[in-house]
Amino acid sequence: MNTILILSPEQAHFDMFTAHYGHLPIHFSWARNLDQAVKYIDLEKPTSVFLLASHIESLAEWIETLKNNSPDIPFVCFSGALDWVDREMLWKSGARDVIRLPLGRKEMEFILRSITIKPKGSETDVSKGIRGSLADFGVIDLIRTFETSGRSGTLYLINGAQNGQIEFDKGKVVNAEYLSCDPLEAVTVMSAWGQGQVYSRFDKHKRRRKIMLENAQVILECRNYQKMRAEMLRKLPPANKKIFTAPNLAFEEFGPNDREWLQKFSNGYSLDQAQAEFSGNLNFLLKKFLFWYEHHWLMDEETYHLQQAKLLAEKRRSIFRRIMGRIFSSKKEANEEVLAVSEELEEDDVLLEAVKKPYHFNRLELLASFRQALEEPK
Repeated sequence: MNTILILSPEQAHFDMFTAHYGHLPIHFSWARNLDQAVKYIDLEKPTSVFLLASHIESLAEWIETLKNNSPDIPFVCFSGALDWVDREMLWKSGARDVIRLPLGRKEMEFILRSITIKPKGSETDVSKGIRGSLADFGVIDLIRTFETSGRSGTLYLINGAQNGQIEFDKGKVVNAEYLSCDPLEAVTVMSAWGQGQVYSRFDKHKRRRKIMLENAQVILECRNYQKMRAEMLRKLPPANKKIFTAPNLAFEEFGPNDREWLQKFSNGYSLDQAQAEFSGNLNFLLKKFLFWYEHHWLMDEETYHLQQAKLLAEKRRSIFRRIMGRIFSSKKEANEEVLAVSEELEEDDVLLEAVKKPYHFNRLELLASFRQALEEPK
């Protein structure tokens, strides 16, 4: 009989295993802390150790102590939602599996069977397959579960209107289908799905191998894909926040497909909306969004409003300059016209002086004496 040591500070975890899975050929024991666990391992030599903790720090400490005292004993990590960095650290530390809690009863039973009970060529133990939510099962976890079971079959994944499948032959990933993606790309794309449903069917069909990588390499590709997505999302605004196109963006300079996406952002559009509407390799789309964002063709809402206000202010100043230019232009034209008339009058005076004849009467003193003579009384 298999013996599993449950290492958890909460007895409720141990009670869960004994209450729900006591019918399995597994003996469960419990240790509240590391000291108890080390003593039990030395005395009883359990088949596996299950580490249950809500914090990655506790798991890391337990693993270090476990490897120092019993380096050959296999262990499985159970925890809440972990990002890809923490999960990768646990895999590299030698964890046989990393399982997210909470988990459905049937899914947990399937995992227990696949970890502790070796198939004997029949489908009695795991013939019903696995069924559950992608929020609870990651594709990487499911690949490892298939690998451990050594079974052949198909894993079906449904994410809203999107669906795909991964095919296994004796526990190895041999093919995958999702839209027009090539098989390996299909696996990596579906590995990033965090919601939807998953179920599997086991059979004995011989499958043509289209993915030539071993499971460990496929899992590495999935992790790299998720890592790339996490890095791009970290550089972009939060997925639930609206992003806008630059107010002065020249849409006609882009191709039809790019222009269609940019026009979606013109009134505010979030990455969550893009992910919900887009079917395909989301990383390819995020890479394009990040390029636009770094070139300031896309911007967050605050920057967008600042740019919009700046452009409006510049437009107002431009209008003001044109009005003032017209006013000053009119004054200038008027001044030039007056100057031209003055110059013309001066030219006329010079002309009059030039054409004045000597016989013109210009002795004003004679006129004055003549006027005086007329005004004197007789």
